[in-house]
Amino acid sequence: MRRGAGQTMRRGAGQALLLACAAWFGFANAASAQVLSVSCTPTTGPTTAGVMYSATCTASGGIAPYSWSISAGMLPSGLSLTPSADTTTATIAGTPDTSGSYSYTVQVTDSTPVIPMTATQDYSGTVAPNITGISPTSATAGAPGFTLTVNGAGFGADAVVSFNGTNLATTVVNSNQVTAAVPASAIATPGSVGVTVTSAGATSNSVTFTINPPPAISSISPTSAAAGGAAFTLTVNGSGFGAD
Repeated sequence: MRRGAGQTMRRGAGQALLLACAAWFGFANAASAQVLSVSCTPTTGPTTAGVMYSATCTASGGIAPYSWSISAGMLPSGLSLTPSADTTTATIAGTPDTSGSYSYTVQVTDSTPVIPMTATQDYSGTVAPNITGISPTSATAGAPGFTLTVNGAGFGADAVVSFNGTNLATTVVNSNQVTAAVPASAIATPGSVGVTVTSAGATSNSVTFTINPPPAISSISPTSAAAGGAAFTLTVNGSGFGAD
């Protein structure tokens, strides 16, 4: 009787262990049956240097908690990946500070036993330099050449200023400022021209520079005076008279 009872107890314990294992793997398989996926919004990456960017990626399916990483490529300079406290989401945010093309892959990995599942979202694009202001913003047609200062972001060592479609001799002060020598021939004709900066193969937004017509006199009053006469005030009418 004792021997039979012992065998029965061992058999019962073994069955209980098998049931527990089956229950665990059944739970794991049921959870893993929900395929892990990731969805990021927006689906496009940053495009402009100096402009704040943010994207949120959300994981679903699989088994939490999740781990997040950049599995291929690199985030544009100035951006970082930050998981949420519960790991269900991750945010890519920051202000890109360098121009040029990029490619990176956001990866999320779940906690499925033995062989965790992964899901990815690919990003690629180009960060362009950004002009926020120029100085001066205008000149008079026929005036001498001058130095144009361009402020913004994403100006690399190869940055070149284009004035009305013509590349100018450019000096890079830093990533936020460049200067360019504008020759007198570039401002010989009145009108509006575009100023852009190209760096790392990407071209910035265009900012307008105005070339004003030279002053023009239409009439004066009086038109004559007697020699030796008293001093008087001469009125000059016309256009293009600046504050100077």
